Amino acid sequence: MDIYHKGYILKGEKSAAQLRKVAMEVDYRMKEIAEAAPKVDVTRLAVLTALTLAEEYLETQERYDRVVQMLEDEYQKGRRETNHVIPMKRDEQGEGE
Repeated sequence: MDIYHKGYILKGEKSAAQLRKVAMEVDYRMKEIAEAAPKVDVTRLAVLTALTLAEEYLETQERYDRVVQMLEDEYQKGRRETNHVIPMKRDEQGEGE
């Protein structure tokens, strides 16, 4: 697989399709950054790409954590409200008619 004009053999626990997808993303990002900063050497380009991807990952992780916390809060709120439910008599449920 090529990443920024250089061939790599990727091996890992993920499928070949997943590894190819990751390599394509890194290649795309490196080319994108190189276009914006054409005089940057390859090592710095790789570091800038890694920093960009890490920043996006951390932002995504923070959003994920907020959503999980929100869901946990809603779940706990629902449990508290359910514990205070007063059982209705049969007639109030519409079954006694």
